[in-house]
Formats: sequence, C-alpha cells, structure tokens
Amino acid sequence: MHARYVWFPFEPIGFILGFGNSSMLFGVWFPFLVAWVLKYLTLRVGGSKAYEEVGLPLAGGMLAGCMAFVLVGGLMGVTRFFIPF
Repeated sequence: MHARYVWFPFEPIGFILGFGNSSMLFGVWFPFLVAWVLKYLTLRVGGSKAYEEVGLPLAGGMLAGCMAFVLVGGLMGVTRFFIPF
C-alpha cells in the first residue's frame, strides 16, 4: 500500500505486526509507534537530509546496541543453563 499509494501513512508489515494477536500480548506495537512518530517528526522538521544524516545512524546504532546486549545476554543465559554455579 505504501509503495502504491504515497499518502498511506503506515508500512503494511509494521501495521500487520502492530495489530496482530501476538503483538497485543507482548507489546510489540509500542516500539513501532514510537519509531513511526520519530520518523514523521524528523521528516517534518528537518527534511530528508536530517533523516539521512541523523535519523538513520541513530536508529541503526540503537538497533546494533540492542542486538549486542541481546547476544551477550543470550550467551550468558546459555552458559548459566549448562554451568549453573
């Protein structure tokens, strides 16, 4: 929808994930909403140049940092499962 109709404000995959049954249980919709609002405000205030120079590196860095902590936490969890004390 977003590629065919430029005025459509939501990305279809995010919209489906945000309103699916599992996302309502686990609260997945809120990060999508925050990301969409931040993207909208960045594009409105600073334009596409600010979005490319500030928004994308910031989002990429936050995603990489979160995944690094998930990786370290997962490795620690596996280690603690097999070697409890």
